[in-house]
Amino acid sequence: QKFEELQNKKIQIDKVSMAGVGNAAAGTLLVEGAKAIFNAVKSDKNKPATKGDFQELKDLINTRYFLAHNVNPDPFGRKAYFDIRNGKILYLDENSNSFHIPQFNL
Repeated sequence: QKFEELQNKKIQIDKVSMAGVGNAAAGTLLVEGAKAIFNAVKSDKNKPATKGDFQELKDLINTRYFLAHNVNPDPFGRKAYFDIRNGKILYLDENSNSFHIPQFNL
């Protein structure tokens, strides 16, 4: 008797409803929001490196002159830079775009 009842029952196909679409959208938003919050609070040391991070590191390694923040400008107003290759302080003349050795002892 149960077998006949099951055979006679029509198979109900799930229909797309606005409630179903709304539930799916809400679930997706909830998951994506949780991911965004998790990534925002994740410490920087645990985040994966990107191509941009590697490019920034490469540019830093290939930089020869670094602005020396703890050295005052010379009497001509030129800013001090540290030459990483020579290990010396030099002053940049922005007009001629050239570096000069200090005229006085640091």
